[in-house]
Amino acid sequence: GDMTPEFLAEVCRRSADGEAVRDVIAEHGLPIMPTLRWLRDNHHAEIVAAKQEQLKKNKNGARKTNA
Repeated sequence: GDMTPEFLAEVCRRSADGEAVRDVIAEHGLPIMPTLRWLRDNHHAEIVAAKQEQLKKNKNGARKTNA
């Protein structure tokens, strides 16, 4: 595995869903610390934005149940 845009998108999505970023990294067989550092140094804003977007969705979606 390597640090492709697809990988970044997956990190954003799964992190927003409450998964640990290091778990996503480990699944891709990437070295944890260098990858975390890379994400923090280059893509922190995107990951945070994805989380905030998800929180907003959760708050708005909490009232209506999707059965």
